Amino acid sequence: MAFKMVGDFKIPPFKENWKEAWSSKSYRKELIGSILCIFVFWKFIFWFFPYIQSRTGAVINDPILNMLTPMDLSWFTFICIYLVFISAMIHLMYHPRLLLVMFEVFLVVTTMRMMSLFFIPLDPPKGIILLTDPIIGKFAYNNNVITKDLFFSGHTVLVFVMFLVVRHTWLKISYLILTICVGCALMIQHVHYSFDIMAAPIFTYLAFKIVKLVHR
Repeated sequence: MAFKMVGDFKIPPFKENWKEAWSSKSYRKELIGSILCIFVFWKFIFWFFPYIQSRTGAVINDPILNMLTPMDLSWFTFICIYLVFISAMIHLMYHPRLLLVMFEVFLVVTTMRMMSLFFIPLDPPKGIILLTDPIIGKFAYNNNVITKDLFFSGHTVLVFVMFLVVRHTWLKISYLILTICVGCALMIQHVHYSFDIMAAPIFTYLAFKIVKLVHR
């Protein structure tokens, strides 16, 4: 693959990469299908999250959270998340096949998460401080207060998906560090149980392996 040099950085050829990927009929079908599925999921959560919130679930005594004094870290959490998301999307737009992998991993892990939320009803941890999303909350949650979308953490999933998909070394290192930061911040704020955070990378990696296996 040819690269354009800008200073000391290698920039992959945007137009050539998209032309090569789009020339594949299977790529076009998978990309369009993935975008349509994401749109369907987006519509579905307007019903699903209020349903999850309406149920009574279990409250877990979490020894790790018991050691943490609740603190509002909403802005720190979402600065990390949006920093990862925006930088990763810019990177992936130059790599259309990796972009497709990201979409598909996100769809697989979101399906897993929907199933786990449905079958494992939980109430939020004691001492929870509401996580205020300045952007997505207005659209994804329709301004409803959702505190029971717990097992497993979707915010941690989003950052870890990007870590798995990108190939740039420094991006991967940065995203791994930010995944840990987001997970710790969510626990300090008592938004998630510790096992919600720990399970998220496991399920995300499993989804990633499933997508890679299918592509292989």
